Amino acid sequence: MKEQLELTNELSEEQLDRFARMAAHIFDAPMAFISLSGTDHQQVEACIGMSRSVAAQGLPFSTEALLTEDPLIVEDATQDARLCAHPLVANAPHVRFCAGATIRTANGTALGALGVMAPEACTPAPEAIDRLTDLAVMMGEALERQPHRAASYANRRNGGDAAAILTAAQDVTEQHTLQRQLRYRTALEHLIAQLSARFLNTAPADIDDEIEAALGALGAFIGVDRSYVFRVRGTGPIDTRTMDNTHEWCAPGIEPQQPNLQDVPCAMFPWWMGHIERMEPIEISDVAALPPAAAAVKEILEAQDITSLLVVPIASDETIFGFIGFDIVDATVDLYPGITTVLQVVGDLFANAFRQRRAEKARDLSETRFQNLLHSLDDVVWSLELDDDTPFDLSKSKLRYNNEATARVYGHARADFFENKALWFEVIHPEDQEQVARHMETLFETGAADYEHRIVPPDGDVRWLRSSVRLQYDEEGKPTGMGGIATDITVRKTMEEEVRATTSRLATIVQHLNGGLIYENENREILFVNQQFCTLFDIDAPAEALVGSDCTAGTQAAAALMRDPDAFITSIETCIANKEPVSGDVVERNDGRIYERDFIPVFSGGTYRGHLWHYRDVTQHRQAQRKLRESERKYHTLFEASNDAIFIHNMEGAIQDVNAETSVLFGFSREELLNKSIQELHPPNALDTARKALEEVGDKGNVRFQVRCARKDGSTFWGEISASLLQLDGTMSVQGLIRDITAQKETAEHLRQALAKERELGELKSRFVSMASHELRTPLTAIQSSAELTELFLEKKPEKASSHLARIQGNVSKMTDLLEDVLLYGRAESGRLPFRPEPVQLDALLQDLLRDVREGIGMEHTMATHGIDTVGTIEADAQLVRLVLSNLLSNALKYSDAGTTVDVTCERTDEAVRFTIADEGIGIPTADQERLFEPFHRGENVGAIGGTGLGLSIVNEAINCHGGSISVQSAPGEGSTFTVCLPITPPHKQEATAAEPA
Repeated sequence: MKEQLELTNELSEEQLDRFARMAAHIFDAPMAFISLSGTDHQQVEACIGMSRSVAAQGLPFSTEALLTEDPLIVEDATQDARLCAHPLVANAPHVRFCAGATIRTANGTALGALGVMAPEACTPAPEAIDRLTDLAVMMGEALERQPHRAASYANRRNGGDAAAILTAAQDVTEQHTLQRQLRYRTALEHLIAQLSARFLNTAPADIDDEIEAALGALGAFIGVDRSYVFRVRGTGPIDTRTMDNTHEWCAPGIEPQQPNLQDVPCAMFPWWMGHIERMEPIEISDVAALPPAAAAVKEILEAQDITSLLVVPIASDETIFGFIGFDIVDATVDLYPGITTVLQVVGDLFANAFRQRRAEKARDLSETRFQNLLHSLDDVVWSLELDDDTPFDLSKSKLRYNNEATARVYGHARADFFENKALWFEVIHPEDQEQVARHMETLFETGAADYEHRIVPPDGDVRWLRSSVRLQYDEEGKPTGMGGIATDITVRKTMEEEVRATTSRLATIVQHLNGGLIYENENREILFVNQQFCTLFDIDAPAEALVGSDCTAGTQAAAALMRDPDAFITSIETCIANKEPVSGDVVERNDGRIYERDFIPVFSGGTYRGHLWHYRDVTQHRQAQRKLRESERKYHTLFEASNDAIFIHNMEGAIQDVNAETSVLFGFSREELLNKSIQELHPPNALDTARKALEEVGDKGNVRFQVRCARKDGSTFWGEISASLLQLDGTMSVQGLIRDITAQKETAEHLRQALAKERELGELKSRFVSMASHELRTPLTAIQSSAELTELFLEKKPEKASSHLARIQGNVSKMTDLLEDVLLYGRAESGRLPFRPEPVQLDALLQDLLRDVREGIGMEHTMATHGIDTVGTIEADAQLVRLVLSNLLSNALKYSDAGTTVDVTCERTDEAVRFTIADEGIGIPTADQERLFEPFHRGENVGAIGGTGLGLSIVNEAINCHGGSISVQSAPGEGSTFTVCLPITPPHKQEATAAEPA
């Protein structure tokens, strides 16, 4: 079939690209293309998001689109038998989703396909499919208005059809078969289009005639013997309804069946009506081969001599209307594959006369969708109406339309451009306004203008636009309007500028790179070389002079410089043949210089495009490596031969190497040590010292310290470590030397303890002599003077003699108490303090003790007691308990002013008894509290208050015998509070020590 299309202009590439972009935007897909048909090939006319070569591989998608009446929708190509093995599905870009719609002229001629692809599977919304169909229709209408391009499409189709270019088959027979099938389908589509046009203009009274005419035209075209329409009557379930043969066409010699097929119960043919109810076409190529479930259908068909048939359901508003049938009698005719899909359109034509009204609504909906599509675009779309008398004076033009993108791109509301005709020119960057004016002159000369320019929106943020403007003409060729699309290309421009700057910087870096670079294409022609390469290979020429030359000859010249020329050439040929990256390959020159090189193959879209060589002179580096290896060998010998333990670890402490002596010292094997951290070689109480040393060596570079170390068997020893920083393989590490100094440390510790003990004894003796000389001198002096006076007054003044005798007795008592304290402390310090625990009634003991104190030194103080009756009985040494409490009470009274209060509080728990004695006295300085229980120590603020300094040390020892505790809270001038805790039962009982001396 050859169509003669009267077309008047040619679509530009920008317009085709725009349609492709619109299609991609509808589905939010990254790839879109337009393919148009020729006699023996299919050509990609536009593509978005991929190269034309990649788009060309997608032509089988177009084939599938052209072979279906409805838009092609493949939600997941990997699950589609037609496409799952296609290279674009199996390989990059791994297409999963594709959609396509046929581009047709108004008379139904298929010109090509509009398709989109995406790497993710998806289920598109019905609205998106409708928009794609509308866009294909718009493009067909646009092509039909463009003579030069459409004529070329028509010429492509002369002598062939679109199907021929849509297959990649190697068999020519299959190709011609597909050509015939597409020509057949094209003609059938044309016929159906004509019928559709007639039905649209048919009055309701003429519908039956038009159906009869259409059946005849279709039957004759398809080549069948009988075509007919059955209408299903009723509204209930299908098995309760009937059907009538309402229209029929028969070929000459074929007997009509319409009179015999009226009011036929649908229930008689459940197999048949099941297909119709499911809206499934029925294709029976051989009536004799029908299944048993279709026995009733087979009987009636054979009665009519029908050998094969085709039936298409008719549905209106999701309701079964009936079906169209095509019978073949006593013959076999090969029907065009896929004809069922085409004939479904006929079913729609026959559905109801109101279909014409629905078509009108569909056109309105299509216009609405088109408007929505325009408003959803990111590009600005606008249209001007030119003045009839002065079309070239834009100041008199009138804005007809601009879409929502106007406000986003220009920064002005859409209405602003209607109110201010010059606004579109005013927003143009001042430096680009003259250029745009020249493009407007070109527009009126040629009818089209494409240019890039800048605009300045109200926010001052300059943007780049690409504008494509076209004139619109009336039938006489007079300009009547102007339309255009403006695309924001700011990002692209910015990227281009960045690419230019990056390219410039990269070129500078490459030229000054420490190494020679040469880039060859797949034919070994030099595309780039830097001057360093020329220097390395003794080439006395500027680098740019080598560009374009054959590198094969240059390889021979370079090989002459090498120690092994043949190996040099062979290695190059091997790299190029394998096309795999090679790094660090070494070649050696005759003069002893050593080059290291990298081979980098370059691919584009999976195609080999050449390779890059990078040569570096590593002679000095290799020599340094040899010296380093020799140095390391010497160091390793010393390392292993050392009598000291040597280790190396990184800055985090992970052990990297140890010598044999380290294994001996710590008891671990070398492999065990290499799996440890240096911190694991210290006991927990030495970790802080080790960490601080590691920090110090990092700051100072070296450090010497002593720390406890742990062996594998759990024993520890003192190690003296000398550590310093060491650079190992370019990374800072720590090297340390360890010596076992446990013996020296123990000897030093013994000496220190002996010296400390000696000093302590000296201090104790000094304090005792001082105290004894002071405490004993005073009573002795008093005794001597009292004895002398007693002698004088014994006869003359007996009453005075009696007074001095009392004084002598008092001082003798003091001396006795002092000696008792000294003896008692001596027993306590030597572990001979008698401890005889037995049940003690504490409340009675306390009451008796407090009574003695009140009648003695406590007469001038107030004694407050709490909880004495709660203490009950405990197991303790009554004499020691009385000694503890009396000593604490005496101190509280002795170091407090008369009239103050001493508070005694008792508490009992399940495990212990707590005594708290608080006074309001002079308090104890903080420095003295640390030595409060040492013998002969007295606070610095006691002044002239007498005392030996032994009382609290004896108290402490007595409490220790019970397994109890004592604590104090005090401050100078604020009094003191002593707290004593005695267990209900002591942890152990001591047998009485040796008898007290007489």
